[in-house]
Amino acid sequence: MFTSLLRLELIENAALRQRAAEILSQRDIFTSRCRQLLDEYDEQGGFNAAQAEEFVRETLETFRWHRQATVDEETYRSLHREHRLIADVVCFPGCHINHLTPRTLDIDRVQAMMPECGITPKILIEGPPRREVPILLRQTSFKALEEQVLFVDEKQGTHTARFGEIEQRGVALTR
Repeated sequence: MFTSLLRLELIENAALRQRAAEILSQRDIFTSRCRQLLDEYDEQGGFNAAQAEEFVRETLETFRWHRQATVDEETYRSLHREHRLIADVVCFPGCHINHLTPRTLDIDRVQAMMPECGITPKILIEGPPRREVPILLRQTSFKALEEQVLFVDEKQGTHTARFGEIEQRGVALTR
């Protein structure tokens, strides 16, 4: 699973970099209950079974996609023009998972089946051609989903960031 990391110092536009820093400084990616549970863990030296289950549920909220943006549409568009991943990291409440990478034993079959399932794959499989004895990594992916977004100024829009990769890992050749 993957989330995106933002290095603010790499945003060249100083005003945009400052705006992104301000937005992020107002955000807490963990729920208040998650933080309470962490305090309980520290006080007790661990969790009981019920607390552990609740902690997992609360932690999953950090990685869940949230339709509600934390910014207005204009701010989102400004950040998106700089780079779509900046908008992805800055404009939403958590560090949602942007893609998963499941494994398969037959990447060619997966590539052929995606359109049958209504998924638009990349045109080509990356990596070496199919071999009798698979070595090296071969992978494909599908295009990012277009998700509905509600901005703080009540305007609606869309955002594309979450996508999927599928890989076929060949055997390792070592000496």
